[in-house]
Amino acid sequence: MSKKLIHRLSGQARFVLTVALLSSVSGLIPAPSAFAAPNAEALIKEGLELRRAGRDSDALAKFEAAYNQSKTPRAAAQWGLCLQAVSRWSEADPLLAEALSATQDPWVKKNREVLKDSQEAVKAHVGRIEVLGDPMGAAVTVAGRLVGNLPLPAAVTVNEGSVDVEVSANGYKRAVRTVTVNGASYQRVVLRLEPSSVEPTTPPAVTQAAPEPANEPGLNISATPATSQESRPITKNPWFWAGTGVVVLGAIAAVVILSSGTEYPKANAERTIP
Repeated sequence: MSKKLIHRLSGQARFVLTVALLSSVSGLIPAPSAFAAPNAEALIKEGLELRRAGRDSDALAKFEAAYNQSKTPRAAAQWGLCLQAVSRWSEADPLLAEALSATQDPWVKKNREVLKDSQEAVKAHVGRIEVLGDPMGAAVTVAGRLVGNLPLPAAVTVNEGSVDVEVSANGYKRAVRTVTVNGASYQRVVLRLEPSSVEPTTPPAVTQAAPEPANEPGLNISATPATSQESRPITKNPWFWAGTGVVVLGAIAAVVILSSGTEYPKANAERTIP
């Protein structure tokens, strides 16, 4: 179409022509779905390439994403095999068991012997712990992972070695026990929580002596000493008056005798010699 013809068209005609041209060009642009994330099969291939390069830890994310997109037996098996490679045996065990349970899957049939050998090797490094206790509903954490609430529906699969088992609940004291787990072993752990709110014991009352009054400025407070005979005035002593009475009576008697005129012989008169 020549430029002269376009200029001759009305404005409405030019608008219709522009929309038609854009529609034809849009067919050449890929749809947004073409840029979507890789499907499960593509993620598994990427994970396998990483494992061949010795990057097992990086491959884990690929297999996990593939399993979350499509829980096929192959995705479960590849994720489990990679977990086994990084010594996360307790996580690999249920995934390998899930893959082996798909007995009719063509890929599982082809690789059954390899999967069974891997599962046996994994089981040699894991044990199971049955956690019991109270109160009901208490949270249970095993090896740093929250596994549920009491009562647990089944035993917990853990890696061999030292494992911490913790039970906690609101209003109770937390309980932790460390157990040693051997491969292919089974243990039972019982944890009963104690209430954390304990009534405080009231201490016996202590009776304190009243403090002595302090001498304030301007006040002269002194204790009055007990009255004794030595500190009494002599006139208040009964022995004083008794002695005085005896002296008075003696004086009166002397006065009476002298006033009567009676003469008594002298005791010391000279003797007459005949």
